[in-house]
Amino acid sequence: MKHDQHYYLPECLMVKTDVSNMANSLELRSPSLDHKFMELAARIPSSLKRQGMRGKTILKEAVQELLPQEILNKSKTGFWVPLAHWFCNELRDTLGTLLDDRSMQRGLFNSVFVRRLVEEQVSGKHDWRNRSWALMCLDLWFCEFVD
Repeated sequence: MKHDQHYYLPECLMVKTDVSNMANSLELRSPSLDHKFMELAARIPSSLKRQGMRGKTILKEAVQELLPQEILNKSKTGFWVPLAHWFCNELRDTLGTLLDDRSMQRGLFNSVFVRRLVEEQVSGKHDWRNRSWALMCLDLWFCEFVD
């Protein structure tokens, strides 16, 4: 918790939140980060904050009358990017540039595999989103800085 408070929150989460809010002309406040609230939370023994793998125990008990169980028991989810959707829609043509002569002539990729990867990704037959993203970014980098 100390690491989160001193590093992960200020150097990662708060920065991302601030950038995304400013980009959309929003003013955001995080009431849970109020210094008095944080000082109170720091005085609570860790054994009361978790029950096995279940976190936020005190908070969940405090609001259990206000929220449905499916919300209280919902698994934690991170921020995700809809790459699979984008590769079938907005980024379809960009991903397809991996099959261009210019990309293939570099000899960086196995052309048979890349062709299969692109075809399966855009058709939805197989989800290659992480590899597709990495290959597409590398290809775009080559286009910008090497070719």
